[in-house]
Amino acid sequence: MTTHLAVCGDSFSVGHGLEPEVQFEHSFGGLVASHYGLKHLVYGRSGCCNFVIYLQIKKIIDQTRLNPFYKPFVLVTSTWYDRVTFPLSHSIFKLKLFSDPDLSQVDYLNYEPYRKSSPVPRKLAFKTNKTHRLISETLPGLNHLHSKINPEDKDAVDLYVAHLYDPAIKEIIDNSLLTSAHRLLVKHKIPHLFISPSRISTIESQNNLIKDWRDIICKHPDQFGTGHCNEQGHKIMSENVIKHFSESNIKIG
Repeated sequence: MTTHLAVCGDSFSVGHGLEPEVQFEHSFGGLVASHYGLKHLVYGRSGCCNFVIYLQIKKIIDQTRLNPFYKPFVLVTSTWYDRVTFPLSHSIFKLKLFSDPDLSQVDYLNYEPYRKSSPVPRKLAFKTNKTHRLISETLPGLNHLHSKINPEDKDAVDLYVAHLYDPAIKEIIDNSLLTSAHRLLVKHKIPHLFISPSRISTIESQNNLIKDWRDIICKHPDQFGTGHCNEQGHKIMSENVIKHFSESNIKIG
């Protein structure tokens, strides 16, 4: 029996653009959880890339192995490809990052709504290290990190963005990561759904809802001008998810 709806993703998963008091509860994930009477847990983080979403899913799997009473349905909203994750070079654990990366190493506490200065601070669904070792950001968002990272890291990031980043290659890498996450969830018999702007051919259709947030944003922009959607937009996405469950004969709860 499903006990929780565990939501993975980027800023849409945390309800960015909604009133802080209800950004979890009135997000698409919160509405789906409420519809089925499930507890709602959010693993998402604004600005993260699909690699971090992959780590979010791995963290949920680890938690289910440690807690046999935790029976989540995992709802994933994948993100766009113009995002990257990289390790801080000053980390003494740098070599370990490549062999065993973990969500607890990703910077969450400097992002809304998890940082202490947030209007309504939210608790994380997992334990995180106070000293993060992995940076994840959109390519435009990397500019505001320059003051927080050392010159060596800054030069490496600038070089990658200017000369090495290729969106077509990144799309293949990201879809491979999402497919790997899907296979892990299947292996561990955890029910799940990936929301993506286009079809991921390596994920079965019943596990892949094709909906683009950009289409919803155009019709239902948020009142704060953040480039996200308002509550009506989240309601529309939640209705699409519920409809997909019904049409695919996916049982929840």
